[in-house]
Formats: sequence, structure tokens, C-alpha cells
Amino acid sequence: MKKTLLALAVTSVYFPSFSSIAADDKTQADDVMVVTANRFEQVDGAVLARTVILDRDDIERLQAKSLVDVFRTLPSIEVAQYGGRGQNASIYVRGGSSSQVLVLVDGIRMPKAMMGGVDFSQFPINAIERIDYIRGARASIYGSEAISGVINIITRTDFDRDTTKLSVGYGSDNHIKGVFSLSKPIGDDKHIKGVFGYEKTDGFNVKPLVGINDGDEHGFKSYNIKLGYQQKFSDVITGYLGVTAYQNQFGYDNSSKGNPDWGTSDKHEKKEGEVEYIGTDLSLDYLKDRYSSEFKLAYGKQNNYDYKATQNKSLGDHVEIEQFNAIWLHSYDVTQRLSVGSGIDYRAEKLVKGYIAPSDWGPAQSYHPDKNPRTNFGISAIAQYSLEPVTLEASIRNDENNQFGNNTTWQTAAGWSINNNYDLTLSHGTAFRAPSFVDLYYPGFEEPNLKPENSKNTELSLSSTSSVIDWTLTGYLNEIENMLLWEGSGMKNVGKAEIKGVELELLFDTGIISHEVYLDYKNPLDKSFGQDTQLAYRSKRSAKWNTSATFDKWTIGSQYLYEGERFDNGTRLSSYNLWNFTTSYAVNNQLSISAKLTNAFDKNYEMYSGYATPGREYFISADYRL
Repeated sequence: MKKTLLALAVTSVYFPSFSSIAADDKTQADDVMVVTANRFEQVDGAVLARTVILDRDDIERLQAKSLVDVFRTLPSIEVAQYGGRGQNASIYVRGGSSSQVLVLVDGIRMPKAMMGGVDFSQFPINAIERIDYIRGARASIYGSEAISGVINIITRTDFDRDTTKLSVGYGSDNHIKGVFSLSKPIGDDKHIKGVFGYEKTDGFNVKPLVGINDGDEHGFKSYNIKLGYQQKFSDVITGYLGVTAYQNQFGYDNSSKGNPDWGTSDKHEKKEGEVEYIGTDLSLDYLKDRYSSEFKLAYGKQNNYDYKATQNKSLGDHVEIEQFNAIWLHSYDVTQRLSVGSGIDYRAEKLVKGYIAPSDWGPAQSYHPDKNPRTNFGISAIAQYSLEPVTLEASIRNDENNQFGNNTTWQTAAGWSINNNYDLTLSHGTAFRAPSFVDLYYPGFEEPNLKPENSKNTELSLSSTSSVIDWTLTGYLNEIENMLLWEGSGMKNVGKAEIKGVELELLFDTGIISHEVYLDYKNPLDKSFGQDTQLAYRSKRSAKWNTSATFDKWTIGSQYLYEGERFDNGTRLSSYNLWNFTTSYAVNNQLSISAKLTNAFDKNYEMYSGYATPGREYFISADYRL
């Protein structure tokens, strides 16, 4: 991650030229071209949104095996996972819930979000070229779920990227991984990309119950593929076609300890989960002079199975979902100081099958949604005006949904360049989160009249850049109402939360060592039912310290994480701190060897009550460039 990437960054999806206005045409040669969540290009270093960007080199430097590994190093993100690799995981951005952060892949929602939350732990990291992480509300641009932040996972690569690589690795718990990747120009105006991956680990017992499931292991296995083709049809028109597919299988535990008072006995039940996904997207980009436009079509289909390990998957739960997206975006630089943009998007979410197998809790049931497919039509507009030393921004979006009706969100922001070293920004706006199919139609607990959650967000930042240290201090307030909480016979719009927080980012070098320090203090209050309690799974304090250094043929690094105490349905989860260490050695221009030690001091900690977490683990890999 480059220092410049932690300056005030990517203002919106619409303006490829705004950053040059904000920077007064002082763009440096090493500035990074940012393809934002809806794929308009702009130079990083603009204003008015807190953004961190990791490219492929950053991800490889972390030696991340999953998106969980990446997210745990980013500012103001907390991760909670039910065990190890492949287990369900949740992310909490600035204290918001996992369903209040919008996760995109190449600017498109992950289909699983329609069922509530996203299964980012299942997405293969092999195909990722860059991750754009925007903190704060952006619903006035992106729509539902963008209450606390937006994460855009980008798989499309640059036209000039030319690499062919074979990677293999082995680690703790018989963890095996192999990836073959090809990214190659074919002529002056065409480019192909192919990534083929396999991963398997035996795992460990994620929910140990002495005398009940002794010796169980809950592993993970994945086959994945990514194909991409892009072509420049002319100097102003570019086309792209991409296909992503993966099949993952993971073990988990549904065992329980009996209670004589309730007449229940010990139960041993090992289960398997399986995810099958295939998606494709097609886009056309037009860029000429002061006008740019993009048209994108995307389709995704996903099957989720949950079944007893002793049975065939056809006898277990089965959810099949489909999602179709159409997006058309425009931007125009009216003058050197004024830019305007607009966008329309259509999304259809269909629950093809929702079957719940019979269990101890009742007979077999199926989802029966009243609105299927659920459709959403969004229209948005944004304007930015720069008059040195002040930059102003305003955006508005309206969503018309056939399930919950009409919803409008807006945001305003102002940036002031106090001098060459200091920048001050202030923003305020609204956001919302639409209820999922699970919220609305879970069999036996249907609540089809639920309304969206809504929020008000205010943020103030002061940043400074110098030759010694770059720093940013940010304060924010997020007030959320009509939160969906389980009450009695189903979900209700009865929740309320208030999250106040302060973030401090420090970037500096000491000799050859680069440092990224993120400190976060927040007060995440659940104010539902007139009580002020700490929101579940969210800490008040966290700290992260990432380092890296390159010398001769060596690259070494470390990642430190501290999370304060959290609560799981009233159970206190103690604070914990973890150290990871990485190293790699370039044997020659073609071959490099890498090693990673996670939880180096073998700390015992909990992310969910009763669930085990990985102890000290190692992973060794080799990359050979053909």
C-alpha cells in the first residue's frame, strides 16, 4: 500500500477528472489510477471520502489466503469468524453490522446479500487485482447497505499486465494450495486473463465439546476459475467480458450438550456446507474529452447447500438464488471547476429455491416470498465544484423497490485545503439498508411488511502530509433507526443504534521499514428498548500496525492486531492481540519462496462464544514465473 493511497481519496464514482482539479494539476507520475466501485477511472489523491486501496502487490505482500486475512489489516474493520478457513465470517465497519457494509465485486453486489450478509470468506482471493475500501455512508451513490462503508473487490486487470505464474503452497492442518494464473496482452488492443485455483485444508475442531465431538475436523476445499477478455475497439471505446466460478465445501458443527432440566441429551452432528457460484459480467466504456460513460450487464447464480456429513446433500437445506444487474453511468466536466454525473441501475433478485430440511425443530419448510423476483430501480446524480481552496460535493439517489417502496438518500460534503500540508473535510448524509429475503420470509417467521433501516451520518476529518509522516484524524457519528431485530415471532423494525468514533491513521518510514498504524476508538451503543448497551461483537478500542521492508532479495513484514473486549449475547469476550510475520526471498527473476507465521505467539482468544480460533499456523509457498 502506497502512502498516497491513504490521503483523502476517491470522491465519487462519476468524476474521472475531479482529482486533477483538487490537486491543482499537480498529479505525480506515481499516482495510482483508481477504478472505483462503478469502474470510472480517476487519480487517487482527490478529496471528500476516506479510502484505502490495496493492489495485487499489497495482497501478495500480506501473503493473504483469504479476504478475511486482508480485512483484518484495514482500518476500522473488525472481523469475527466461526473458526478457520472457509467458516462463516462477519465484518463490522465503524461499528456497523455486517449487513450495513456494501461489498461489491467489480462494482456489482454479491448475490448472497439478498439473503442477508455476504459470504466474502468463500470468494477466491486468487483472482483479485485490487480492493477499494471506502469508509462512511455512500448510499446516495450506491444504494442499500452502504451505511458504514463500501468494499469493492476488483478482478479486472490492466491492459499491459503481462505475467504467467504457477504458485504452490503447504501449511498447518495439511493446508494445500495451487494456483495457475495468466494475464497477457494479445496484440496492441486485446488482453486475456485466466486464473485456475485449488485449495484444501483439513482444518480443526471449530466448536469443541468434550466427550461429544472429540477428534472432529472442519476443513475447507475449493475449486475456482476466473476468465477475462478485454478489447479496445477504438481510441474511445473499450469492452470487457468476465466469468467467475467457484465450488467450495466446508465442514462445520451442529453438536450440542444436553440439559437434563429440559429433557435433552448430548447430540453429535457434524455438518457440511457447499457453495456453487457462477457469474458473468459485460461492460462497454466510452471516454472522450470531457465525457465518459459505462454500460454494464451482470448475472450471478449461486447454490448453497447445508447437510449432515453422513447424508447426501440432496437431503439437506438448499437455497438457489439469481441476480441480474444493468448499470448505465455518465459523467461530464462542465468546466475545469464543475463536474456533474448521473447513473441509473436496475437489479432483479430471485429466490429460485429455498428449502429447509426437517430437523429437531420441525418438519421441512420452504420460502414463499410475496415479491419474487424482487426488483430495484435506482437513479442518482452528483455534482462537484472546486473553487480553491474549497471543494463542494452534493449527491442524491432515489430507489424504487417493488417490495419496500420508494426511498431517497442524499449526502453533502465540503473540503478545505488550509495550506499545502493540511486538509479539512466535513460531510453529512443519509443511508439505508433494505430487509433481506431471510428477514422477510424465513419459513414460519414471515414478516413481509418490514421497512428499510435508515441512518444519518456525520464525519469530520483533518489530514496532513509531510516528508516525515502522513496522518489523518477523523471523527464520525452514525445514528441508525428502524434496525431489524428479532423479537418474538420474527424480525421487527424496533432497533436503534448510535455509534460515535475517532480514527487516527499514521504512515511513516524508519529507514527501509514502512509503517501503517491505525488506532480506533468508538462507542457502539445499542439503544433499542430504551437501554444503552454495547453492540454485540464490536469492541470500543482496536489498534493495527502493519510493517514491511525490502532489501536485497528479501521482503519481510509483520501485522499486529489488538481488539478490545466484546460481548456475545451478554457473554464477555476478552480482548486479544495477535502477531503475524511474513518473509519472502527472490531466488532469481523467476522463482521466489515465501513463508508466513500467523498468531505467532499462539494466543488463545474467542471471536464467538464457544467457537475455537486458529492457533499458531505456518504456510510456505513458492511462485514460479514462466
